[in-house]
Amino acid sequence: MRFKLTVLFVVLTATISACGLFEFSEPALPQNNLTPGSEVSLTGVVVDTIDTCAADGICAYVLDTAIGEIDAIWAEGMMRCEGTLAEDISIGEEVQVFGLVQDDTSQVSICAMNDHYIIRSGEPTPIPD
Repeated sequence: MRFKLTVLFVVLTATISACGLFEFSEPALPQNNLTPGSEVSLTGVVVDTIDTCAADGICAYVLDTAIGEIDAIWAEGMMRCEGTLAEDISIGEEVQVFGLVQDDTSQVSICAMNDHYIIRSGEPTPIPD
């Protein structure tokens, strides 16, 4: 019996040392120093799109900016946002976004106000109606 316990202990020790102990933690939040609820103006290159607004998600351009990847939201659910959106923006284009930082600070939305916008860099800033 003592031999079986010793073998079991050795096997258990070898397994733990080979596999290690896993530490579970919360995923890290983006460290971009943006404050939820504040307005921000950013410039970045469109590297991807999010097109799930038809399923009550969001539609956004994923921008590569100086502070990391930011989702520039232009629609939430089936409703278009209040802000101005330049037409036919493509992956690879540089754009400027002025909008509201969301609770998830990797997202900026133009939905809340008509003076928010997503435009190509170099275009004149839109004047709200």
